[in-house]
Amino acid sequence: GAVTSITPRFGSSLGGTSVTIDGENLARSITNADVLVNGQPCEVTKAATDGTSIECTTASRGHIQDMKPLGLVVRDLKAGMGNAVSNMSTRFRYLDRWSDVTTWLNDEPPIDGDTVIVPEDQTLLLDVQPPKLFVLLVHGMMVFDRMDLNLDASYILVQGGHLEIGTEDEPFLNTTTITLHGDRLKSIELPFV
Repeated sequence: GAVTSITPRFGSSLGGTSVTIDGENLARSITNADVLVNGQPCEVTKAATDGTSIECTTASRGHIQDMKPLGLVVRDLKAGMGNAVSNMSTRFRYLDRWSDVTTWLNDEPPIDGDTVIVPEDQTLLLDVQPPKLFVLLVHGMMVFDRMDLNLDASYILVQGGHLEIGTEDEPFLNTTTITLHGDRLKSIELPFV
């Protein structure tokens, strides 16, 4: 079998995202299908009888260090059938949306002047225009959605993490402006997690 696409390509680290996997020679029934998304089980809810698609619901990502390499494995539990494995162009990512209140402690999204810390165990998707921040400290990963965005902060520090604004395989074709409002002559003590 072969996996050719997954829709959507990202969902919450809390799980519960319904995904559709398309391909060839996939399992043809719910009872025979077994799907792993980045090493985590994905509960199969539908399987096309012609073996071209499977729908499943993602489980919680768990701790990021326990996650297997990015990829999908679709197995047909029926004897004699092999695994369908995805390549990097059909990967699924656990991304917590900035716009989703469950992303934030006590369901309280940041407001103007707040400090935002992206811990090493989180990948945050910037999918809305954020407020003007005091400090943005990235220990984990912050990914810009494919839309026009402005990011205003006094200070931005990426420490051991990643700030992704497009990739070589999927360039950022929108417009973004990052404006720093801090005073380079004043020193501040940055929070560490």
